[in-house]
Amino acid sequence: MSSSNPVQNGQPSENVWSYYAPYLAPPAAASAAIVPVYYGFIAKSAQQMGEPIPRMSPLEAIKRGCQATPKIGATIGVQMLTQDAVEKVLNQYAGNREKPSFFTMLASAAVVGAASAPFLAVFNGDTTGQSVRESLRSFRANPKQGGAIISREISFLFALRISGPVGEVMKQRYGDNQAVQYSSIFMSGAIGSLIGHPADTALTLWQNGRKIENIRHLMRGGPMKAVAVGGFAVGYNMLSGVIDFKTPDKNKE
Repeated sequence: MSSSNPVQNGQPSENVWSYYAPYLAPPAAASAAIVPVYYGFIAKSAQQMGEPIPRMSPLEAIKRGCQATPKIGATIGVQMLTQDAVEKVLNQYAGNREKPSFFTMLASAAVVGAASAPFLAVFNGDTTGQSVRESLRSFRANPKQGGAIISREISFLFALRISGPVGEVMKQRYGDNQAVQYSSIFMSGAIGSLIGHPADTALTLWQNGRKIENIRHLMRGGPMKAVAVGGFAVGYNMLSGVIDFKTPDKNKE
């Protein structure tokens, strides 16, 4: 029987990469996927505040995206790993050990959204040019930001998690090909973004000391953010597929 220990007799075993890949892949994939779509988040924040969308050259936009990778890569990477772990625990209590239920996916998204709220406040503040200190100071001063982040993240994380089941349904109906797969991922991410967008707008306004004008105001920047989130979801899925997420089978002969 093979051991799960990646180092044997002082030498790396053959499955060393597959042993660590499930833990390294999510933050790596999230870090890379955010770069080409980060400008979309900057643009949506400007629209939410009623300001002109900043003009940037493609190189400048990529540079801003690269600067955001340490924050968003680590945050979303840890989110996905934590959500998976929470889902497994909740699934065991629910008596279904094979596949996560609607309830466990939703509950795990809520738990992870609450735990990562401060980090996500920093990320959202970055899209409006706020420093880490400014974002955290505003977050502590206004507890409502935490509620807005949790609401937003429930829809975002849940959308990412259901993209798989939605894809299976679409494959059965429209055929098993990559176009159908990535379309379902993009749609899940975009729809989840739109559902949580009012909370995202409230967060952006509160962070910058502004007030909500009316109900329609809450959807400003919604289409822009939906495209950015959908693109991120597709990029994350594609990049995740490059690395084998499967952990070594401890019982494999």
